[in-house]
Amino acid sequence: MSTVDLTSILQCPVSGSDLSFVDEECLKELRGQIDKGELRHVTGRPVQIEVETALSSTDGQFIYPVVDGILILLPSLAIVRTEHTKIVASQQLALETDSVMRFYDEIGWQSVKKSGFEDAERFEDLRPVSSEYIHRCHLRINEHIPRRGKYLLDVASGPLQYPEYLTYSEGYDRRICVDISVVALRAAKQKLGDKGIYIQGDITQLPLKNVSVDSFVSLHTIYHVPEEKQAAAFRELERVLKPEGTGVVVYSWGSHCLTMKLLTTLPRPVYVSKQLLRRVLPTFLVDWLKKVSGARTSAATADHSSAVSTTNKELQLYFHPHNFSWFQREITSRSDWDIRVWRSVSVLFLQQYVHTRLLGAPLLSILFRIENAFPRLSGRFGQFPMMVYRKAKFTA
Repeated sequence: MSTVDLTSILQCPVSGSDLSFVDEECLKELRGQIDKGELRHVTGRPVQIEVETALSSTDGQFIYPVVDGILILLPSLAIVRTEHTKIVASQQLALETDSVMRFYDEIGWQSVKKSGFEDAERFEDLRPVSSEYIHRCHLRINEHIPRRGKYLLDVASGPLQYPEYLTYSEGYDRRICVDISVVALRAAKQKLGDKGIYIQGDITQLPLKNVSVDSFVSLHTIYHVPEEKQAAAFRELERVLKPEGTGVVVYSWGSHCLTMKLLTTLPRPVYVSKQLLRRVLPTFLVDWLKKVSGARTSAATADHSSAVSTTNKELQLYFHPHNFSWFQREITSRSDWDIRVWRSVSVLFLQQYVHTRLLGAPLLSILFRIENAFPRLSGRFGQFPMMVYRKAKFTA
């Protein structure tokens, strides 16, 4: 992709002005100033980064480095020259956002052998009994975005950790991966290569021009945005989408989902089954089963205890889901968003109720059909709604 084509869709996230790549002379000067400690970020922090190349705003006020093919367009990392440096408090990364970035750089996007990334280990049900249901839920996105286009925007793309994620952009010329984590973007680049455009950025200040993308996806992202900025994140996605374009946000109602809250507080089926067996089996047989079960799980229990003590010392991942009333008031009352189902049940529900010996896979197949038959109802009262946005055609 030519630099002209790339800059035609980019804008400075701080000032909103156009961006262009600096020439070799300017780049040499920039590197020299960084080496001498003469440059600062807008927040006043010294610049300590090896610049591969750089983008500059049209007025020359803001400079953004490019490192390993990743465009560093995070507002707090904008570079300004010392002669007109001003501490711009509004560009300081929110503490909540900073905690999310640190969590994923240091923990979430670390590779693990079993599932690929620590994020999946912690927040997804990776058991075979649930795999087909989860696979089909991932593919639901394709039903609501155009199958072809020039640019698909993926905000908080992560490392594209599930194979189904790659299908979203199969018919697009380029996939614009925006994430706050550089670790994620490097991993995404390994999968997409030249088909991707990689941007470190903030969903509340997207470095993209108005009406510049054909479609967007943002999965499990906005509930990690500071609560007072989540409406701005939805507005930004609306802003960059072309007329008649469609985009999808996967959200969570969190503890506001009363259906999951009720079901996951009921006694577990496995527990109930054990209590029934206690009543019908002889005492000596129950004692023998407990002994065998305890021998098999003692090591696992010890490992779990140590993991809990370690987890308490780790970075906490910020999570603030709003309720349905907030979504109606702040989002749907202002623009054309429609709630559908992405997945109606939580990971906790799957772990409690779905088991191979209890016909878990067939039950999930039935659940998927129910969700398809009642997509709005399942999205409204299920755990993970899929917000679908359709932008109107401009009128004269």
